[in-house]
Amino acid sequence: MKYTCPNCKKPLANRARPKCLYCDKPVPAELLFSPIERRTREQKLSQERQQYELHDRQISQLKETTAKRWWQFWRS
Repeated sequence: MKYTCPNCKKPLANRARPKCLYCDKPVPAELLFSPIERRTREQKLSQERQQYELHDRQISQLKETTAKRWWQFWRS
């Protein structure tokens, strides 16, 4: 289903916002996310954020453990 603004007929870029991003007019409630959709969307986003944070921590730990530079490996 395509969600478009009834005022300017452009696609709704963000169904979580109560106003259209293009014409700044109110969007009808039936076109916005339902409370269940909002909850599942927020849960998914928080899981993705946790995965990114874990990945960043792992990368920073790897950087700390590898003290040698790339040219120093050739000398060993």
